[in-house]
Amino acid sequence: MKKQLFCITAILITLITSSCSTKKLESYQFTNEQITISLPKNFVRLDAEKISHLVNDKLDETRYNMLIGSFNDLLRGDQTLDIFQNTNNEFHYLLLLNTSNAPVFNTDIFNQLKSAQNHQYGLLMEGSDGLSITEIDSKLKLTDTINMVKMKHRFKSNSEENTFYKTVTLQTQWNRTIISHELTNSEMDSEEYLLKIKVNE
Repeated sequence: MKKQLFCITAILITLITSSCSTKKLESYQFTNEQITISLPKNFVRLDAEKISHLVNDKLDETRYNMLIGSFNDLLRGDQTLDIFQNTNNEFHYLLLLNTSNAPVFNTDIFNQLKSAQNHQYGLLMEGSDGLSITEIDSKLKLTDTINMVKMKHRFKSNSEENTFYKTVTLQTQWNRTIISHELTNSEMDSEEYLLKIKVNE
């Protein structure tokens, strides 16, 4: 009986410790910058020049247009955009832009950013048949080490019976601001990894 109890206890401990094990991460350096991000190993870096070719045949029109729109918006600010794809998900892209402009975010700036984005999304809904956009997670995160704005929305296209999520974050460290656009089918996002980005001065 004691031996059987010992075996059951050992199995339970093994299951608990394995379920609590940390995710295996891969560290990436931003293109031409001393900035690093660690992401799960199922994320792979994409070549910006090939992104439209890679996704055009795989995505419906709404998701394709949203991804390319984010890509073009960010590319205006930097020709060295860093792009990652989660290979475990048919639609999960993380686009990262590093800028030398480094504002200190506060409640006023946060509200202005939200207002501007809501206005932009309002215009997008007016110009799209059956597209609804809903804010689901917007916040200002301020600590001794973190200065971040996060704005997350759900996009639902009735014509294509399609739902996906877009999360925009702006994070200031030292004299840099990292802007990210994340588009995915899942409500889960990469905030935990973005908060651990390292700017090596």
